[in-house]
Amino acid sequence: MVKRLQSAIEDGVKEQTGESISVHILAELLEVTDPKWRDTVEDFLGQQRFNLIVEPRYFDVALRIYNQIKDNLKIYNIGLVNTKKIQHFNNPEANSLATIIVSDNIDAKHFVNMICGNLIMVEAVENLENHPQAITRDGMIYRSYTVRSLNRNTEKPFIGKRAHEEQTEKWRHQAKKCKEEFQHIQNRLQRLEEE
Repeated sequence: MVKRLQSAIEDGVKEQTGESISVHILAELLEVTDPKWRDTVEDFLGQQRFNLIVEPRYFDVALRIYNQIKDNLKIYNIGLVNTKKIQHFNNPEANSLATIIVSDNIDAKHFVNMICGNLIMVEAVENLENHPQAITRDGMIYRSYTVRSLNRNTEKPFIGKRAHEEQTEKWRHQAKKCKEEFQHIQNRLQRLEEE
């Protein structure tokens, strides 16, 4: 779904403006510098990992195209980041989740700073309330004087340059395991038939 929307916006912008642009998927633009926090970042961003990033000057055209095609392509829950409005998010707080998420794309970094730049990383749940917004590595979040737990069952990894390779390896391992289980069941069936 995300790839279809990405292509449709790129094609639509080219058709309407004559210019070739790149529409980026947020997860592909990010790297998490602290591997211990990687799963927490993936879980916190959740569906937002698949938000699309376009250069600010193309946002309005991209938005019109998205609005025109969303129902035909049955595309829902994918965000198009308004990169025009987030350019002032330059300085995340020290020790915030944003400080361990890097990107070569300035618009992606602005977005991360906006949503993670005041979310302070703490080691223990007892320290959460020492900050207006905080998060623990095991996925407890404190915001608006409320503590909640992240959904830790999100599929991962999607963030980072190696995410595709890691997912491929994960699925190969799963396929091998299923094949072995199938073979085991097939052997048991054969023995039962022989008996």
